[in-house]
Amino acid sequence: MKIQEIKDLAEQVDQASQHEEMIEKLTERNLEITEKSNLLAAQLRELESAAEVGEELDEQQNQEIKDIQSDLNAAEIELTKAKHDVNLSEKRCADAEAQLSQVSGLFSILKNDH
Repeated sequence: MKIQEIKDLAEQVDQASQHEEMIEKLTERNLEITEKSNLLAAQLRELESAAEVGEELDEQQNQEIKDIQSDLNAAEIELTKAKHDVNLSEKRCADAEAQLSQVSGLFSILKNDH
């Protein structure tokens, strides 16, 4: 009976040794997974931060585009007004030249009559 007990104890020791090896492997694997998880979490934080910066830059760019568009619209309105003023001035000049021509013609007629 003692031999059987010794065999049973030896088998239990072998099983305990196998269990200990399995625990060591699982512990190592758990540490590897934890390190990888921490690394991935850090990378995720970096990517989220970069995405936030990208969004802020997009918002700034969109605002700058709106501001530039507003400035462009105002400049186009000023240009249209300036063109209108130039056309009006050209018309007035043409009218003045025509009146000056009429006055010169009348002055010539009056000069010739005297």
